[in-house]
Amino acid sequence: MTLQDSALTAVLDSPPPPELLAMNFAFSRARVLGTALEVDLFTSLAERPCDAATLATRLSCDPDAMGRLLAVLVDAGLLERGPGGVLAPTRLAGTHLVAGRPGFLGPHFEDVLDQWDRWGELTRIVRTGKRTGPLGDLAARDRHAGMFGGNFPLAIGMVHRITEALRVPSGARILDHLAGGGEWGISLGTRYPDATVVARDTPELLAGVRRRVAEFGLADRFTFVTVGDEPPYPDGYDVVVLAQVGRFVGAGRLAGLVREAAARLRPHGTFVLADVMAPVPGAGGGPAAMLDLSLFVNTEEGGLIPRLQYEGLLADVGLRLSGTATAGLLTALISER
Repeated sequence: MTLQDSALTAVLDSPPPPELLAMNFAFSRARVLGTALEVDLFTSLAERPCDAATLATRLSCDPDAMGRLLAVLVDAGLLERGPGGVLAPTRLAGTHLVAGRPGFLGPHFEDVLDQWDRWGELTRIVRTGKRTGPLGDLAARDRHAGMFGGNFPLAIGMVHRITEALRVPSGARILDHLAGGGEWGISLGTRYPDATVVARDTPELLAGVRRRVAEFGLADRFTFVTVGDEPPYPDGYDVVVLAQVGRFVGAGRLAGLVREAAARLRPHGTFVLADVMAPVPGAGGGPAAMLDLSLFVNTEEGGLIPRLQYEGLLADVGLRLSGTATAGLLTALISER
């Protein structure tokens, strides 16, 4: 074999790099989605399907650039092209990318894309370990309502599967201690028609919960309490939920939140502590590994916390673990006083 043949064989036998190329260029797909949402492309086409030239005029965009963007969205399965080049959202896009529809995720995607510049600092963060992300600041939750409340369509399915494992007494008082998008209170409220729910969070997030509660026909059984104000029922609650907070604030600050929430639980009441938890060592990271890195980039102290550490926080406040439930990446530790 000649030197040239040997060199060619080495190249031809090397692992193909398409996965690396896709990973390297993945940022472009996020930007395509963000731009389409920013110009209200999906909402406009849902209201009035049309061809590319008409849409460009309607949205005050350059026709050539719009045509290229639309071709990518068709290829991504977010738009479908009909007779005469008329474009309309696919079922997936129509469900989650059209403003005003129950599954709309636009605000959540917008908050994720706001992380763009912080991800650009990843090399510096890895080299120095210095973190400055804002998503762990509880006082700033209103400024990131899309992150903490806008993911309701993503969370409600997992939460509703988990609440099936809970046993709630008749006429229960339920406290959703940091309600976020309201998925826990809404799920429990629909499962238990005689329960009452207190949703507690920042004003902007509570405004979103109010709207959803009204859509579900639960307004007469919900009370809304802004963080800093004292919730009703000083004698306590039958069920207290503290969900999807620990990974943003970190274990140290979570301990104080668990104490605060658990103090509002009645004797023999049920406490639900739920979050995405760190994978067991050796089990493989999967999507949780990228989420953990994202928390390192976007919070000052956050990250995925091991389940044993969550259990320790419950034991520290005198709660006994009585069960667990998992759906997707979300795990709930169910405990009793």
